Amino acid sequence: MTYIETSRLVFTELNLDDVTDKYLNWVNDPEVNNYLETRHQKHTIESLRHYVRAIIKNQNNHFFKIIVKNTHEHIGNIKVNINNYNVGNIGIMIGVKSYWGKGIGTESIDAITTWAFTHLELYKMEAGCYEQNFASLKAFLKAGFVVEGFLQGHVVLGTRRYGCFLLGKLSQGKL
Repeated sequence: MTYIETSRLVFTELNLDDVTDKYLNWVNDPEVNNYLETRHQKHTIESLRHYVRAIIKNQNNHFFKIIVKNTHEHIGNIKVNINNYNVGNIGIMIGVKSYWGKGIGTESIDAITTWAFTHLELYKMEAGCYEQNFASLKAFLKAGFVVEGFLQGHVVLGTRRYGCFLLGKLSQGKL
């Protein structure tokens, strides 16, 4: 079992036992899921279990729960999906709003990216971020990602179209 630790956080593999009412409330909360693709559907415990089961089953995925070290509270999730070119795509959700704006996203992105470069020997990590999601953009930039592109009018939020930043970070020492 993978165990990753930072000064404030612990990351362990997410499993079906972690699909709780608390997690369900995160993915159904419009404030939490506003910039997530899960916002397009109302989830149930069973649909969330199906989603988690599918991610776990795919050997190209690594799905972690974000746990606050001193309280052992599960506050969000972070995952990496690896493509055929030794590149990982990272996605994050901080479900507990009281932890927003406290650097948890940056710390999580940095820890999982470092782990992916070291243990999975990935060449690159990439991410996408809606242009309205300033907190996510800031977290990725602080974790050493750079903006590699911008997709104009790529997503719909409410009744308007917005762009999406494409971000990436290369493993040190890789060409």
